[in-house]
Amino acid sequence: EAKHVKMALKWMSLVEFHYHKVMSLVTEDPNIEVAKSLLSKLPELPNQFNKRYLQRKNWKGLTTNAKCQQAIDCLLEHGYLKEVSESPNGKPRTSYLIHPDFHK
Repeated sequence: EAKHVKMALKWMSLVEFHYHKVMSLVTEDPNIEVAKSLLSKLPELPNQFNKRYLQRKNWKGLTTNAKCQQAIDCLLEHGYLKEVSESPNGKPRTSYLIHPDFHK
């Protein structure tokens, strides 16, 4: 039994070490905070929106073009949004679709 307890303690130490490593990566990324802010506001957005529309909402943490882009990029990376490029009248436009499973 003592052998198993020692093994369990070593295992827990290893798991705790990796937990702290992963959490430090998440908490050190400034994009995570703006992404969380946008994620919390997704239910208030239309299914398809553009960055200008988002910035005009003037939500906390999402007031500049750069911050909005950081949040959008993070949510694109994690599959919450999909980028859509269109060229009506020859002018390129980029908008974003909210993943349909998000609203379920």
